[in-house]
Amino acid sequence: MLRQGTTFLKKSVVATGIDLIPQQNAICIQQARGLRPRKPAYSGIAKTKLFRIPKVPVYPPDEKAEIVRLGNQYRTFMKSIRNHFKLENQTHAAGSAEAAQGIEAEEAEWQESLLRLKQWNEEVALKRNERLLSEQAAKKLEIETRIQEEAERQAQRLKEIDEIIRKEKELSKSYITPENIDQAIAKALDDKLDYNYAIDVRGNKYVGRFVNDSGEEELPQSEETDETSLPPLFQSSPISSGASK
Repeated sequence: MLRQGTTFLKKSVVATGIDLIPQQNAICIQQARGLRPRKPAYSGIAKTKLFRIPKVPVYPPDEKAEIVRLGNQYRTFMKSIRNHFKLENQTHAAGSAEAAQGIEAEEAEWQESLLRLKQWNEEVALKRNERLLSEQAAKKLEIETRIQEEAERQAQRLKEIDEIIRKEKELSKSYITPENIDQAIAKALDDKLDYNYAIDVRGNKYVGRFVNDSGEEELPQSEETDETSLPPLFQSSPISSGASK
């Protein structure tokens, strides 16, 4: 049961739960009690034990001798263990001194490595700066060369454009404009051009058609051409030439 007003309980935990059985809806109460508090060490001896004199135990001689023997054996073992630990500590201290010397040597080697690394970094940085300067100069020269080539290409392009413009200006003199369109029409009506032409078996070319005064078409008389000057297609074969003879 839970007692009220007690001074021995430091704390208590009360847990309540409802049974899940439908027929029994009872409440379950659980209690966990704490430990009994101890008397603090700084409070001193209790008043009831202040003047109490403990009773000195009296042992038989043989039992007392056994107790002395066991005590001496215990002290001997403890002394040997202390001496062993002392020797181990001295050995460890010597090893610590050697370890300290090793640590100092490692630190010196580390500092020397840092110094060499710093020197190497300075040498690499110097070489890198020289390489960057040379690359920058080469890049600058390349850019200047490309700019010059582009300027030359632009100048050549301008020259070509000027030449085209000049030719177009010369050709523009023969262009048909609203001012000379009547003259162009009259000239086109007066000029009779015929692009039809004929070629005979000897390669003679007859250009255009001609109309005589009576209104009949006639071909102009062409001059005989040498067969050697004709293309191979129009040269007469030896068989055909022999047959004709």
